[in-house]
Amino acid sequence: MGVSRRAVWFAAAAVAVSLSFLPAGCTTSSSKKATSTPVASPTVSQTPTSVPTLTPAAKWVYVANQGSNNITVIDEATNTVAATVAAGSLSNFVAVTPNGSLAYIPNLNTNNVTVIDTLTNTVAATIAVGTNPNFVAVTPNGSLAYVTNGNTLDVTVINTATNMVVATVAAGPLPGFIAVTPNGSLVYVTNCFSNTVTVIYTATNTVAATVAVGTSPWSVAVTPNGSLAYVTNGGTNDVTVISTATNTVAATVAVGVNPRFVAVAPNGSLAYVPNNFSAAVTVINTATNTVAATVATGTYPAIVAVTPNGSFAYVTNYGPGSVSVVSTATNTVVATVNVGASPYFVAVTPNGSLAFVTNQVSNSVSVIVTATNAVAATVATGTSPSVLAIVP
Repeated sequence: MGVSRRAVWFAAAAVAVSLSFLPAGCTTSSSKKATSTPVASPTVSQTPTSVPTLTPAAKWVYVANQGSNNITVIDEATNTVAATVAAGSLSNFVAVTPNGSLAYIPNLNTNNVTVIDTLTNTVAATIAVGTNPNFVAVTPNGSLAYVTNGNTLDVTVINTATNMVVATVAAGPLPGFIAVTPNGSLVYVTNCFSNTVTVIYTATNTVAATVAVGTSPWSVAVTPNGSLAYVTNGGTNDVTVISTATNTVAATVAVGVNPRFVAVAPNGSLAYVPNNFSAAVTVINTATNTVAATVATGTYPAIVAVTPNGSFAYVTNYGPGSVSVVSTATNTVVATVNVGASPYFVAVTPNGSLAFVTNQVSNSVSVIVTATNAVAATVATGTSPSVLAIVP
């Protein structure tokens, strides 16, 4: 059976090999300037609904293994494998609800989402969605999960209380990365093939705006106060800054070659952008939207995670198999930690004590103690671990 060009690209884009070695743009078909179309804003509460309290049996780390179509569950306390849960084909992303009760995994090749009950580490539901689902984000109050579908050009909205689909929202060509504002009112979706970002009202699950950005937008992150959204554009080597109040472009910041990911510091003052082909991270001052520093890293920096106290940024270097630790006070590398082969994703525990790193070629997760920047454990996973999520 033939496979569409979008499906092939999206499957490749999910792995760090493509993130490092594909051309900067995610499309060669169009670099035409898109048109922004803001829509009048309805009244939306600025205070998210409280999240139900739930204490899982342990602090789990969920690792999506896209090569073996399963999820490795790591016990954070012991750094051992607690369970392996079967998922669908090409399960390359995972997101956990804020109360830690459910984990959502899009399965790119089976066009569904696996839902794991974190109390039992068993499959609670399998939900049919659009074609080639790749990313998922959960609202801050935990009530809705948004899934981007690369081939049907839409976003599936799942009610997490019932695990039923409650809406399908049209997006642009090849919708990819997704971010929700801290108050839960808006969802931002990058559309790689149309050089736009779709903005969705969560109150009505309708499109609030379509914002023109640079070429081949990849990822998006929203500042903690919800005022700005930062979009990396791999084709034009810049970052588009969107005002969430007006859904218009507030600034465009030139960065390095092939920016793919962006993370904002917890206090909202700085945004960190790994430049995949420049072996450097661009640091953006969010108050002025100017470049505060350019920090040299290892080759093919992929993902960055900032510690909860904002003191350090951990950057995976896909080429040399290392992690650069950047001091946010000085924007200099204070440590380089050797991990497994082809490290891709990194996430820091809520208390800031550990950083977990997926090693795609060595099929493992490295656990770094942030106090010493030493590897405390290397945990075997399934094949080609991609993204991981830590139960809060």
